[in-house]
Amino acid sequence: MKGFVAVCMSLTPELLKMKRAKPIHFAWSYDEEVSCLGGKELAEFARDHDVRAEGCLIGEPTGMTVVIAHKGTSHFWVRVRGKAAHSSFALTGESCNAIDYATKLITKLREMAEEYRGTAHGTTSRCRSQRCRRTSSVAATPRTPCPR
Repeated sequence: MKGFVAVCMSLTPELLKMKRAKPIHFAWSYDEEVSCLGGKELAEFARDHDVRAEGCLIGEPTGMTVVIAHKGTSHFWVRVRGKAAHSSFALTGESCNAIDYATKLITKLREMAEEYRGTAHGTTSRCRSQRCRRTSSVAATPRTPCPR
């Protein structure tokens, strides 16, 4: 977005020299990836000041290609169910740890993301994860070395 703002501002002298039937408005938003706070304020300002546009240019990172639409997104939830068992059966095949299989699923999705150029998301579909926490436990017998 900052590059787009810089280009628009640098073109201002040329735009002012052009003959126009209507004014040119620059409108910048902020926080569009998470809460869209700027969008709400921008819409209120346009309404309160009777700003009406016949067209607009929207600056988004597009790899310097012209884009005439926005990407769609798809959201889904996955629930992985396992088979509960005492931790002493963890490696015997008597249990099915849902966390282990969810981890395998996430790993596979990441591999697929490389093909489709997507990523696992964070707080919104356009925001990447800030943190991840996984708790694991080891039930070791007296002669089993503990991982460090």
